[in-house]
Amino acid sequence: MKRVIGLLLVTILCLAFPGTAMATPTSDGYLIRWGDPTSSDPPGSGHPDSMDAGNPNSAELKDIASLKCDLNGRDLICVIERGYPGYQEYVTTKIINISDASVTITGLHIINEWAQNIIAVALTDTSGNSISIPTTLSTGQELNVRVVTRVNQQAAQDGDYAFQVKVDAQQDEPYYPPYDPPYDPPYYPPYYPPSNPQSPPPPPAPENVEIIPERVSIPLTPAELPYTGGNIALFSGTAFTLGGIGLYLRRRK
Repeated sequence: MKRVIGLLLVTILCLAFPGTAMATPTSDGYLIRWGDPTSSDPPGSGHPDSMDAGNPNSAELKDIASLKCDLNGRDLICVIERGYPGYQEYVTTKIINISDASVTITGLHIINEWAQNIIAVALTDTSGNSISIPTTLSTGQELNVRVVTRVNQQAAQDGDYAFQVKVDAQQDEPYYPPYDPPYDPPYYPPYYPPSNPQSPPPPPAPENVEIIPERVSIPLTPAELPYTGGNIALFSGTAFTLGGIGLYLRRRK
């Protein structure tokens, strides 16, 4: 019974502190994927071309250009054939969050640099209304969209353009629960080192220090001679000498 109560308490604590985990991309590094695309003006459809608003050629309604979009793996590849300035069509598809956490869509752009000034792309819903950016998709959520493509005015007449459309998506910031007992053991958020750590400064160059030896003066003390009785002999010799001199002078008198 105590084990059951303990498991219930752990479950309640886990549910009481929910958090948003860092989204984990798939093995090929993708957070989202495209759904199957359907073009509004595929090749050979006989569909009259659509044009941007205000284009003077929009009254002609001819079927000249075409838009074809296919999936290459997880990439959306579009091809405009016989495109001309003002040609505008769209592809209906889905954006699907395939990660394990919420993902925010922040934009839409063309990968190929040469086509960025020739082709413009935009994201709308299936009714043609603009989608507010940024927008967040939860795990597994699907967003039905139109990818609108338009040939800009500086493009050449009757041109063919192949390009890749990419959705800019980023992971939501992770949530770390605060340390508040009874967490056991304590919770320590992981440390992520900077991607470009600064190298430590080089050690300072050693200074050229001249080492001068210290002069030590040693006093010269003569060695002490061993004691041999020389003082007594000198005293005796001196005494005999003086005595002899005195005896000699006395005899002369």
